Amino acid sequence: MHMRRSVALLLAASLVAVFAVACGGGSSKKVSIPGGGEISTSNKVPSSFPSDFPTYGGAKVQGSLTGKNNGITGVTVTWQTDDSVSK
Repeated sequence: MHMRRSVALLLAASLVAVFAVACGGGSSKKVSIPGGGEISTSNKVPSSFPSDFPTYGGAKVQGSLTGKNNGITGVTVTWQTDDSVSK
């Protein structure tokens, strides 16, 4: 039950953080999760992101989301390109 609550709070905080960046809330935001943990958003690739991760040439970073809770860390980065899907 405690894990479900943590996941629900993490999801809710994630949505708030993503919404803040998507609406021009600035280059970075940090939201604390009740009971511990945090969500951070940015318009850059976080320093913790693996440098050897393959990326599509010419794609532009749209934003990133980093979450920490109960010793678990996760990172999501979104890129955008004007290229067609078939390319």
